[in-house]
Amino acid sequence: MAKVCINCGKKIGIIVKEPPLDLCDGQILCDDCAKGIKQNLGKLYGAKSLDVFNTLKHEIIQDCANIYNTSAVDAVDKKITDIYERTVKAQIDKYQTKPSEERQMDARLAALKNLAEKQLLTTGYDFSGYKIVQYLGVISGEVVLGTGFLSEFSASFSDLFGEESGAFADKLETAKDASIKKLTLKSAEKGGNAIIGVDFDYITFASNMIGVVANGTSVVIERLEEDRKSVV
Repeated sequence: MAKVCINCGKKIGIIVKEPPLDLCDGQILCDDCAKGIKQNLGKLYGAKSLDVFNTLKHEIIQDCANIYNTSAVDAVDKKITDIYERTVKAQIDKYQTKPSEERQMDARLAALKNLAEKQLLTTGYDFSGYKIVQYLGVISGEVVLGTGFLSEFSASFSDLFGEESGAFADKLETAKDASIKKLTLKSAEKGGNAIIGVDFDYITFASNMIGVVANGTSVVIERLEEDRKSVV
């Protein structure tokens, strides 16, 4: 029997391209409706204190109130409570018993990841409305992934018919995204808030491996005065 999205009413069959988001009491959000909160729900699992968890919860519920009906918002609220009770509560309790040095290291890493997510990137060498105030040096993020037999077979098959190999393209995109994450983390470690001149190098190895290297220059940028005034 097909399930129904609690927000839009869309029927979800057994075979779907992307699975729905399971909430509580058998309620679901279809993939289209869940896209707006899936990533934020995932951040809840990384909360190291109740204050952080509650802050994330408040932000998620506010976002839901803008895009979902009341029933869907209530269901998401229950889902968040379930996440806390089943997983995060024990995780927070365990974290609080860690030595202070480990907690400080975890807090620093979490702060760096947060800064990395906010990095601005461009393949060019400036940002509209901003000025570069400091150059922090060239950085790179390297990732090596195995393409696997299926991807290799698909690539060979597509060569015969002139079609793109979906499996190979997916692997390549995964490696590219991972290299960007490493690049932004390195920029954050240097104290930068943006990266200019971003480009990618692709390397293939005989052992059925593929490497992606993201390169760029970490910089510190500030908004131009006229743009600040227009925002105010």
